[in-house]
Amino acid sequence: MTVAPSVLIAFGVGVFFTLVCPLLLLVFLGIRKRISPVPVVVGALTFFISQMVLRIPILNALSGQQWFQSFAASQLIAYLLILSFTAGLFEESARLVGVRFFCRKHRAYTDAISFGLGHGFCEAILLVGFTHLNSLIYAVMMNTGSFSILAEASPQAAEQITAALTSAQASTIYLAILERVFAVLFHLFATMLIFQGVNRRRSFPYYILAILAHTIFNFVSVLLMQYAGIWASELFLCFGGIFSLIYLLRARRDFPANSFHLS
Repeated sequence: MTVAPSVLIAFGVGVFFTLVCPLLLLVFLGIRKRISPVPVVVGALTFFISQMVLRIPILNALSGQQWFQSFAASQLIAYLLILSFTAGLFEESARLVGVRFFCRKHRAYTDAISFGLGHGFCEAILLVGFTHLNSLIYAVMMNTGSFSILAEASPQAAEQITAALTSAQASTIYLAILERVFAVLFHLFATMLIFQGVNRRRSFPYYILAILAHTIFNFVSVLLMQYAGIWASELFLCFGGIFSLIYLLRARRDFPANSFHLS
């Protein structure tokens, strides 16, 4: 079995926009001194630690428990709500810690943008970029006949990969790329909330607001995906991205004029 050329191209486009492009953009902005490296790194670490080190391993451990599997199957909406809330809780808690304790000298508007890009791009690269890269590699192996090596070594894994790749659609892959744009815009918005709260010495209410916004953004999107389809979910994410962008532009006035330059 082979993978359709359109799907191969889509995976290649996905690798560029969710793996290569974020890295190139950060390097370019850094060279042009449009962003500061400190909040970028701190932002990336807040995602990596909150999700890859803490939340995802905990969820993986729970997923192996029979009671948790039964709960997820019988109480789907509550399960999705918990997933959405814990994503907000872990990420926004890490974001607040990062801003308050590791960005003491980086509280300008551009620093908030840098932090948000680091957080959002880290998520895009780790959760989507590398997935597209693996899929592209496996798809090329299938189309060139070298996939048989993996099939002989691990027949069950090879069967699962084959089923996933042969059923993949280019349109779905492109939608996943577009979804990352909306997600990065949201992370910029959530980061701006945390920065505003810290700068105004009202961290707690802005922290709670960021958690609620994160929970709603995730929960409504997955709920629509489950019950209304992918297009309804993407439309909601689009509106969320547009709202986030408008908020970011208006938030400029909350920072001193000299805060547009890197500290």
